[in-house]
Amino acid sequence: MAARLKPPRVRSKLPGSLGGRLTQTAIHLTAPANMSSSSPRTAALYLRPLLRLLDDRGLDADAMLARYGLQRGELMSADLRVDVAVTSALLEEARLLTSDPAIGLTLVRYTEYATFGPLGVALAAGGSLRAVLARITRYHAIVSDAVESRFEERPGALLVEFAPRAGAAPHPQSILFVMACVGGLVRLRLSQRLNPILVVLRDVDDACLAAASRFFGSAVERGDCCRIEYPSAAASAMLDGSDPEMAAMLEATLKARLAQAGRPWSVELALWLEARLPEGEPTLAEAARALGTSERSLQRRLGAEQRSWRQLIDDTRRALVERHLHAPGMSLTELSFLLGFADASSLSRAFRKWYGVSATEYKKRE
Repeated sequence: MAARLKPPRVRSKLPGSLGGRLTQTAIHLTAPANMSSSSPRTAALYLRPLLRLLDDRGLDADAMLARYGLQRGELMSADLRVDVAVTSALLEEARLLTSDPAIGLTLVRYTEYATFGPLGVALAAGGSLRAVLARITRYHAIVSDAVESRFEERPGALLVEFAPRAGAAPHPQSILFVMACVGGLVRLRLSQRLNPILVVLRDVDDACLAAASRFFGSAVERGDCCRIEYPSAAASAMLDGSDPEMAAMLEATLKARLAQAGRPWSVELALWLEARLPEGEPTLAEAARALGTSERSLQRRLGAEQRSWRQLIDDTRRALVERHLHAPGMSLTELSFLLGFADASSLSRAFRKWYGVSATEYKKRE
């Protein structure tokens, strides 16, 4: 997972102009560590790689934390969530101190699965590339509610997209850090030669673009959101050391964490669908009643997240396929029941639509 970047040389003393910029940045972005739950927040575990980086460079990380009302020991808690204004200020201060235009990439060297809490453990359990990318976007809110994430499978490409939520201002390098962790995970556990087709970044300078191109080994462009794309031909490839059964067992923990963190409507609906599908495919009207809203309001909320009801049903079914297909003793009839199909033949037709083969052929190929 190591980035192919040469660590920048850090000066032992800061020039006056840079010190002034740091003070201004800290004052502008300083916020209490425990703000109201309505403020965008990030899991404190996310700051651990930053502390390791600062320690490695001989910088006083504890003093930086203290300015924002934080202590190193608190960052070991999987339950603590810190205001995004604080994490952004710390990251910007570290970027200036290290003179590193791509600090989000450098942080990957100091990252482990535990950095992302239960989501990191679930990612360690692996699965197919498709399943892992979908899991990242589905449960990303456990790590931060300042960013909306989306997974989409297009002809020729698997797409993971990250965009700031309305009213949130996560640091661009923090999103780059998450994308770099995705790229490192794929390279480490799937193939050293599997690079993204395309990487899109927002609010970064030319030096960062160049560093990102070297890291990802692919074309990197600027855009309105951040996106990483992989070839769809690798969608069914299993990460080395995958344990689908363990990944399925960890779903309950991820759902519980997601409930605590708050979640977008599409995720709320997807979780409701998982429990409801064994009774048959529900209608939009049934979903609206279950969530205490109107059909029109529900469609509008889904549209704001660039989703449709039909797409949500298909995505939920495919997530269930990835989770349960390899379970010991799972028959296609049982799987069709879990997915809300009337019979196994309906499931096979859906498989051909999704993967180009029948469910039996898909399972043998996997």
